[in-house]
Amino acid sequence: MAGLGWRDVQATVGSGISEFYQSLHHVENSHQFNKVLDELFRGDPLVSAFGVSLLVSLVTWALGIATNKHSWVDKLWSILPVYYLWHFAVSSKVSSASQEIHPRLLLMAVLQTVWGARLTYNFARKGGYRWTEEDYRWPIVRSQVPRVLFEVFALVFIAFIQNVLLLAITAPAYVAWQRRAQAPLNWLDAVAGLLVAGFILMEGIADQQQWEFQTAKHAKIRAGKRLTGEYAKGFLTTGLFRYSRHPNFFAEQALWWSLYLFSVAASGKWINWSMAGVVGLTALFQGSTRLTEQLTAQKYPKYRDYQQTTYCLFPWWPLSPQKRGRGRPAKDDAASPGVAPPTPGTPRRRGRKPAAAPGSPDNEEADWEPSAAAAGAAPQEEEDQEEVGAPAPTAAASRRSSRRRVAAAEQGFDSEGGGGGGAGSRGSRRSARAASAGASPRRRARGE
Repeated sequence: MAGLGWRDVQATVGSGISEFYQSLHHVENSHQFNKVLDELFRGDPLVSAFGVSLLVSLVTWALGIATNKHSWVDKLWSILPVYYLWHFAVSSKVSSASQEIHPRLLLMAVLQTVWGARLTYNFARKGGYRWTEEDYRWPIVRSQVPRVLFEVFALVFIAFIQNVLLLAITAPAYVAWQRRAQAPLNWLDAVAGLLVAGFILMEGIADQQQWEFQTAKHAKIRAGKRLTGEYAKGFLTTGLFRYSRHPNFFAEQALWWSLYLFSVAASGKWINWSMAGVVGLTALFQGSTRLTEQLTAQKYPKYRDYQQTTYCLFPWWPLSPQKRGRGRPAKDDAASPGVAPPTPGTPRRRGRKPAAAPGSPDNEEADWEPSAAAAGAAPQEEEDQEEVGAPAPTAAASRRSSRRRVAAAEQGFDSEGGGGGGAGSRGSRRSARAASAGASPRRRARGE
């Protein structure tokens, strides 16, 4: 080793590289290699893309068995569609050097590359590409079904159906590839391109707002500060989340419906077979959103109030509780499993949270964040007990309830204020008036 110089290393490496290129040249000239190239690029690109999808399905399924983690498809969710788009775009160019990439296919591929790069970055900063990371919902599903059934589910749905779906949502690019010689760019391509770009921007803004909110919230938790305002609720209700509980879910689905318009521009048909992929994606999002809603409502009691005033997906102006119906779920939440309204006549006790599922999210899929309770978050302030869906009280019962609340307010303020005179007495009188008006005496006495 002492006599080994840089020239010896250079000669050895150079010789190895030369032999490697010679072996590639030999393989390139072989009949088998040409056959593979023909199948991958010079044949039907949908056939080769489906072969890639099957291969990835087997690999992700095997990784799920080996690691007992089933989020391997999630790690590829923003990568595979971009590959399929470019696969369709360049297939003609690879098979024949004289052919140019069709502008429609190039536009679709560039837009989806921007989408994939942004989504990959957002997933990475949440820790999604850690080897041990797993979607918070899979452990819940595993705990509810027998192990054998879950493994069948993992093979059929998680590995196979999801991978095929990632190919199916790019099928509009295949339609554009089929019609590349007959259909030039037109006005609908411009509309589709603007819509896709707009929804990419909307999804990015929503994800960034969610990231900043969760980062600030957990910074306060780690610093031992009391959570107030928006942070006390635990979930985001400002920005785009003021108009939709899941604006990024909405933007993601709308983005793929907009991409479908490229196939309409290419084929001249408003309804064609490539719609199947985006319909499947929309159906998948409905189930995913319902489960997310269920877990969020279990973790944050005040999420029910948010459901009453804000639509689940479609962005719209917030509604007053009276318009959505106080004491019952909104129409788009009624079918959500696990978030049924309380039985009439059953009081809902405030200040006692239902048990949160492990890793349950905020109002988005924020499985990267730790449990607020485990991190030592300050408890939310107790509010008055409220009956939801109960019969209206009689006048006598209302008077008795008012007297009890006045007495409780005076006693509670005196015990907190440290005496019966001065500010304490004024606070008690204010509390009594607040109680008789139906407000929360403790909160009024504290000046909140």
